[in-house]
Amino acid sequence: MKEITNIHLAKTPFRVEVEAKHALGAYLTSIQQRMHAEPEAMREIEARMVELLAERGVTRDGVVTAEDVTALRGQMGEPREFASEAEAGDDDAALRDAAEAALADGAPKQLMRDTDHALIGGVCAGVAAYFGISPLWIRLLAIVSPFMTFGTALLIYIVMWLSIPPAVTASDKLRMAGKPVTFDSLKKAAAEPAGGSQAAQTAAKVLRIMIGCGVLLMALGALVALMVGGVMSATMVSNMGDFAAQSWLWLAYGCAVLGGVALTALLSLGAWSIFAWRLKRPVGIAMLAMLLVGAVAISGLAVGG
Repeated sequence: MKEITNIHLAKTPFRVEVEAKHALGAYLTSIQQRMHAEPEAMREIEARMVELLAERGVTRDGVVTAEDVTALRGQMGEPREFASEAEAGDDDAALRDAAEAALADGAPKQLMRDTDHALIGGVCAGVAAYFGISPLWIRLLAIVSPFMTFGTALLIYIVMWLSIPPAVTASDKLRMAGKPVTFDSLKKAAAEPAGGSQAAQTAAKVLRIMIGCGVLLMALGALVALMVGGVMSATMVSNMGDFAAQSWLWLAYGCAVLGGVALTALLSLGAWSIFAWRLKRPVGIAMLAMLLVGAVAISGLAVGG
Protein backbone atom coordinates (compact mmCIF):
# COMPACT_ATOMS: atom_id res chain seq x y z
CA MET A 1 0.00 0.00 0.00
CA LYS A 2 1.11 3.53 -0.80
CA GLU A 3 0.00 6.64 1.03
CA ILE A 4 -2.09 9.03 -1.11
CA THR A 5 -2.48 12.78 -0.66
CA ASN A 6 -4.03 15.65 -2.61
CA ILE A 7 -2.41 18.39 -4.71
CA HIS A 8 -3.42 21.04 -7.24
CA LEU A 9 -1.62 21.67 -10.51
CA ALA A 10 -2.80 24.81 -12.31
CA LYS A 11 -5.94 24.72 -10.11
CA THR A 12 -6.66 21.14 -11.23
CA PRO A 13 -7.03 18.69 -8.31
CA PHE A 14 -5.15 15.39 -8.34
CA ARG A 15 -4.54 12.59 -5.92
CA VAL A 16 -0.87 11.72 -5.74
CA GLU A 17 1.42 9.24 -4.07
CA VAL A 18 3.44 10.89 -1.31
CA GLU A 19 6.71 9.85 -2.93
CA ALA A 20 5.54 11.29 -6.24
CA LYS A 21 4.43 14.51 -4.54
CA HIS A 22 7.90 15.06 -3.07
CA ALA A 23 9.56 14.37 -6.42
CA LEU A 24 7.18 16.68 -8.29
CA GLY A 25 7.60 19.47 -5.72
CA ALA A 26 11.36 19.25 -5.94
CA TYR A 27 11.17 19.30 -9.74
CA LEU A 28 8.98 22.42 -9.82
CA THR A 29 11.19 24.19 -7.28
CA SER A 30 14.27 23.41 -9.36
CA ILE A 31 12.55 24.76 -12.49
CA GLN A 32 11.61 27.97 -10.71
CA GLN A 33 15.13 28.50 -9.37
CA ARG A 34 16.88 27.73 -12.65
CA MET A 35 14.57 29.85 -14.83
CA HIS A 36 13.89 32.61 -12.26
CA ALA A 37 10.29 32.18 -13.38
CA GLU A 38 7.52 34.45 -12.18
CA PRO A 39 4.38 32.89 -10.61
CA GLU A 40 2.42 33.34 -13.86
CA ALA A 41 5.09 31.44 -15.82
CA MET A 42 5.05 28.65 -13.23
CA ARG A 43 1.26 28.38 -13.55
CA GLU A 44 1.65 27.93 -17.29
CA ILE A 45 4.29 25.24 -16.75
CA GLU A 46 1.93 23.48 -14.34
CA ALA A 47 -0.84 23.74 -16.96
CA ARG A 48 1.49 22.05 -19.46
CA MET A 49 2.08 19.28 -16.92
CA VAL A 50 -1.68 18.80 -16.61
CA GLU A 51 -1.89 18.37 -20.38
CA LEU A 52 0.94 15.82 -20.41
CA LEU A 53 -0.66 13.90 -17.55
CA ALA A 54 -3.94 13.83 -19.48
CA GLU A 55 -2.08 12.30 -22.41
CA ARG A 56 -1.06 9.51 -20.03
CA GLY A 57 -4.67 9.03 -18.95
CA VAL A 58 -4.34 10.87 -15.62
CA THR A 59 -7.12 13.44 -15.58
CA ARG A 60 -8.84 15.54 -12.91
CA ASP A 61 -8.94 13.73 -9.51
CA GLY A 62 -6.81 10.93 -10.98
CA VAL A 63 -3.88 9.37 -9.14
CA VAL A 64 -0.40 10.58 -10.06
CA THR A 65 2.26 7.94 -9.48
CA ALA A 66 6.03 8.12 -9.25
CA GLU A 67 6.16 6.64 -12.76
CA ASP A 68 4.04 9.56 -14.02
CA VAL A 69 6.44 12.09 -12.49
CA THR A 70 9.39 10.29 -14.06
CA ALA A 71 7.64 10.40 -17.42
CA LEU A 72 6.97 14.14 -16.98
CA ARG A 73 10.64 14.80 -16.30
CA GLY A 74 11.58 12.75 -19.33
CA GLN A 75 9.27 14.75 -21.60
CA MET A 76 9.99 18.19 -20.18
CA GLY A 77 13.72 17.81 -19.52
CA GLU A 78 15.91 18.25 -16.46
CA PRO A 79 16.14 21.73 -14.90
CA ARG A 80 19.93 21.84 -15.16
CA GLU A 81 19.59 21.60 -18.94
CA PHE A 82 17.58 24.80 -19.32
CA ALA A 83 19.37 27.14 -16.94
CA SER A 84 19.56 30.70 -18.17
CA GLU A 85 22.35 31.48 -20.61
CA ALA A 86 23.78 34.03 -18.23
CA GLU A 87 24.36 31.30 -15.68
CA ALA A 88 25.22 28.46 -17.96
CA GLY A 89 27.46 30.13 -20.55
CA ASP A 90 27.66 29.50 -24.28
CA ASP A 91 28.33 25.77 -23.98
CA ASP A 92 25.36 25.10 -21.75
CA ALA A 93 23.16 27.30 -23.95
CA ALA A 94 23.22 24.54 -26.55
CA LEU A 95 22.05 22.06 -23.91
CA ARG A 96 19.23 24.45 -23.01
CA ASP A 97 18.14 24.73 -26.63
CA ALA A 98 18.20 20.94 -26.93
CA ALA A 99 16.10 20.55 -23.81
CA GLU A 100 13.53 23.03 -25.10
CA ALA A 101 13.41 21.22 -28.42
CA ALA A 102 12.69 18.00 -26.53
CA LEU A 103 9.77 19.69 -24.78
CA ALA A 104 8.22 20.79 -28.08
CA ASP A 105 5.68 18.16 -28.99
CA GLY A 106 5.91 18.87 -32.72
CA ALA A 107 2.13 18.73 -33.05
CA PRO A 108 0.48 20.65 -35.90
CA LYS A 109 -1.56 23.76 -35.32
CA GLN A 110 -4.73 23.28 -33.31
CA LEU A 111 -7.93 25.15 -34.09
CA MET A 112 -9.00 27.08 -30.99
CA ARG A 113 -10.98 30.23 -30.31
CA ASP A 114 -8.65 33.22 -29.83
CA THR A 115 -10.48 35.02 -27.04
CA ASP A 116 -7.59 37.46 -26.50
CA HIS A 117 -8.27 39.07 -29.90
CA ALA A 118 -11.98 38.35 -30.12
CA LEU A 119 -14.69 40.76 -31.14
CA ILE A 120 -17.51 38.37 -30.21
CA GLY A 121 -16.53 34.77 -29.52
CA GLY A 122 -13.01 34.47 -30.91
CA VAL A 123 -14.02 32.11 -33.74
CA CYS A 124 -12.80 34.36 -36.57
CA ALA A 125 -9.57 35.24 -34.76
CA GLY A 126 -8.94 31.54 -34.05
CA VAL A 127 -9.54 30.51 -37.65
CA ALA A 128 -7.24 33.33 -38.80
CA ALA A 129 -4.50 32.16 -36.43
CA TYR A 130 -4.90 28.59 -37.67
CA PHE A 131 -4.44 29.60 -41.31
CA GLY A 132 -1.90 32.32 -40.55
CA ILE A 133 -3.83 35.20 -42.10
CA SER A 134 -5.25 38.50 -40.88
CA PRO A 135 -8.48 38.19 -38.83
CA LEU A 136 -9.88 41.07 -40.88
CA TRP A 137 -10.46 38.86 -43.93
CA ILE A 138 -12.19 36.15 -41.89
CA ARG A 139 -14.41 38.73 -40.22
CA LEU A 140 -15.38 40.29 -43.56
CA LEU A 141 -16.26 36.81 -44.81
CA ALA A 142 -18.29 36.17 -41.65
CA ILE A 143 -20.26 39.39 -42.22
CA VAL A 144 -21.01 38.74 -45.90
CA SER A 145 -21.56 34.96 -45.86
CA PRO A 146 -24.93 34.90 -43.99
CA PHE A 147 -26.51 36.90 -46.84
CA MET A 148 -24.97 34.62 -49.47
CA THR A 149 -25.94 31.38 -47.71
CA PHE A 150 -29.42 32.38 -46.47
CA GLY A 151 -28.32 32.19 -42.83
CA THR A 152 -26.48 28.87 -43.03
CA ALA A 153 -23.18 30.60 -42.25
CA LEU A 154 -24.68 31.92 -39.00
CA LEU A 155 -25.62 28.37 -38.02
CA ILE A 156 -22.05 27.25 -38.77
CA TYR A 157 -20.65 30.11 -36.66
CA ILE A 158 -22.80 29.18 -33.66
CA VAL A 159 -21.81 25.51 -33.94
CA MET A 160 -18.13 26.49 -34.10
CA TRP A 161 -18.55 28.82 -31.11
CA LEU A 162 -20.02 25.96 -29.10
CA SER A 163 -17.66 23.20 -30.25
CA ILE A 164 -14.23 24.84 -30.61
CA PRO A 165 -12.43 25.18 -27.25
CA PRO A 166 -10.95 28.55 -26.28
CA ALA A 167 -7.19 29.05 -26.03
CA VAL A 168 -6.91 29.61 -22.28
CA THR A 169 -3.39 28.68 -21.22
CA ALA A 170 -0.11 29.86 -22.72
CA SER A 171 0.51 26.40 -24.17
CA ASP A 172 -2.93 26.55 -25.86
CA LYS A 173 -2.02 29.86 -27.48
CA LEU A 174 1.36 28.54 -28.63
CA ARG A 175 -0.18 25.45 -30.22
CA MET A 176 -2.88 27.61 -31.83
CA ALA A 177 -0.10 29.59 -33.53
CA GLY A 178 1.87 26.45 -34.41
CA LYS A 179 4.76 27.35 -32.11
CA PRO A 180 6.74 24.83 -30.03
CA VAL A 181 5.68 24.52 -26.39
CA THR A 182 9.00 25.07 -24.63
CA PHE A 183 9.92 26.38 -21.21
CA ASP A 184 11.26 29.58 -22.74
CA SER A 185 8.18 30.12 -24.94
CA LEU A 186 5.86 29.45 -21.99
CA LYS A 187 7.76 31.99 -19.92
CA LYS A 188 7.56 34.61 -22.69
CA ALA A 189 3.88 33.90 -23.39
CA ALA A 190 3.02 34.22 -19.71
CA ALA A 191 4.76 37.61 -19.61
CA GLU A 192 2.82 38.98 -22.58
CA PRO A 193 -0.35 40.95 -21.76
CA ALA A 194 -3.55 39.22 -22.87
CA GLY A 195 -5.58 40.86 -25.58
CA GLY A 196 -2.79 42.97 -27.09
CA SER A 197 -2.40 46.70 -26.47
CA GLN A 198 -4.84 48.78 -24.47
CA ALA A 199 -5.80 50.72 -27.60
CA ALA A 200 -6.61 47.50 -29.48
CA GLN A 201 -8.72 46.24 -26.56
CA THR A 202 -10.64 49.52 -26.41
CA ALA A 203 -11.26 49.50 -30.17
CA ALA A 204 -12.47 45.90 -30.04
CA LYS A 205 -14.82 46.71 -27.14
CA VAL A 206 -16.27 49.73 -28.97
CA LEU A 207 -16.78 47.71 -32.16
CA ARG A 208 -18.41 44.89 -30.21
CA ILE A 209 -20.83 47.33 -28.55
CA MET A 210 -21.67 48.82 -31.95
CA ILE A 211 -22.36 45.37 -33.40
CA GLY A 212 -24.46 44.48 -30.35
CA CYS A 213 -26.50 47.69 -30.69
CA GLY A 214 -27.04 46.97 -34.37
CA VAL A 215 -28.27 43.43 -33.66
CA LEU A 216 -30.48 44.73 -30.83
CA LEU A 217 -32.07 47.30 -33.15
CA MET A 218 -32.71 44.53 -35.66
CA ALA A 219 -34.39 42.50 -32.91
CA LEU A 220 -36.60 45.45 -31.96
CA GLY A 221 -37.44 46.03 -35.62
CA ALA A 222 -38.37 42.37 -36.03
CA LEU A 223 -40.58 42.58 -32.93
CA VAL A 224 -42.41 45.68 -34.21
CA ALA A 225 -42.83 44.13 -37.66
CA LEU A 226 -44.16 40.95 -36.06
CA MET A 227 -46.75 42.81 -33.97
CA VAL A 228 -47.92 45.24 -36.67
CA GLY A 229 -47.73 42.75 -39.53
CA GLY A 230 -49.38 40.05 -37.45
CA VAL A 231 -52.43 42.22 -36.66
CA MET A 232 -52.80 43.55 -40.21
CA SER A 233 -52.32 40.10 -41.80
CA ALA A 234 -54.87 38.51 -39.48
CA THR A 235 -57.42 41.18 -40.41
CA MET A 236 -56.80 40.68 -44.12
CA VAL A 237 -57.08 36.89 -43.90
CA SER A 238 -60.30 37.03 -41.86
CA ASN A 239 -61.91 39.31 -44.47
CA MET A 240 -61.44 36.77 -47.26
CA GLY A 241 -64.58 34.78 -47.89
CA ASP A 242 -63.30 31.80 -49.83
CA PHE A 243 -62.98 29.03 -47.25
CA ALA A 244 -60.39 27.01 -49.16
CA ALA A 245 -58.23 30.01 -49.83
CA GLN A 246 -58.70 31.14 -46.27
CA SER A 247 -57.40 27.84 -44.88
CA TRP A 248 -54.25 28.09 -47.00
CA LEU A 249 -53.79 31.70 -45.96
CA TRP A 250 -54.15 30.82 -42.30
CA LEU A 251 -51.41 28.22 -42.76
CA ALA A 252 -49.15 30.77 -44.39
CA TYR A 253 -50.05 33.31 -41.71
CA GLY A 254 -49.17 30.91 -38.91
CA CYS A 255 -45.84 30.02 -40.51
CA ALA A 256 -45.01 33.71 -41.00
CA VAL A 257 -45.78 34.48 -37.36
CA LEU A 258 -43.72 31.48 -36.21
CA GLY A 259 -40.81 32.61 -38.36
CA GLY A 260 -41.08 36.14 -37.00
CA VAL A 261 -41.04 34.91 -33.42
CA ALA A 262 -38.01 32.73 -34.15
CA LEU A 263 -36.17 35.63 -35.84
CA THR A 264 -36.91 38.00 -32.96
CA ALA A 265 -35.75 35.46 -30.39
CA LEU A 266 -32.62 34.64 -32.40
CA LEU A 267 -31.61 38.29 -32.74
CA SER A 268 -32.33 38.97 -29.07
CA LEU A 269 -30.19 36.05 -27.94
CA GLY A 270 -27.48 37.12 -30.37
CA ALA A 271 -27.46 40.66 -28.99
CA TRP A 272 -27.26 39.36 -25.42
CA SER A 273 -24.32 37.10 -26.32
CA ILE A 274 -22.47 39.96 -28.03
CA PHE A 275 -22.92 42.33 -25.08
CA ALA A 276 -21.97 39.61 -22.59
CA TRP A 277 -19.04 38.49 -24.82
CA ARG A 278 -19.77 34.85 -24.17
CA LEU A 279 -22.06 32.17 -25.48
CA LYS A 280 -23.38 29.83 -22.82
CA ARG A 281 -24.27 26.38 -24.05
CA PRO A 282 -28.03 26.68 -23.25
CA VAL A 283 -28.15 30.00 -25.13
CA GLY A 284 -26.32 28.49 -28.10
CA ILE A 285 -28.68 25.53 -28.17
CA ALA A 286 -31.65 27.91 -28.01
CA MET A 287 -30.25 29.89 -30.96
CA LEU A 288 -29.81 26.70 -32.96
CA ALA A 289 -33.39 25.74 -32.11
CA MET A 290 -34.64 29.15 -33.31
CA LEU A 291 -32.76 28.68 -36.59
CA LEU A 292 -34.39 25.29 -37.09
CA VAL A 293 -37.82 26.67 -36.21
CA GLY A 294 -37.27 29.48 -38.69
CA ALA A 295 -36.26 27.01 -41.41
CA VAL A 296 -39.39 24.94 -40.76
CA ALA A 297 -41.54 28.10 -40.84
CA ILE A 298 -40.05 29.19 -44.16
CA SER A 299 -40.69 25.72 -45.58
CA GLY A 300 -44.31 25.83 -44.37
CA LEU A 301 -44.73 29.33 -45.77
CA ALA A 302 -43.51 28.14 -49.16
CA VAL A 303 -45.96 25.23 -49.10
CA GLY A 304 -48.80 27.41 -47.89
CA GLY A 305 -48.03 30.07 -50.48
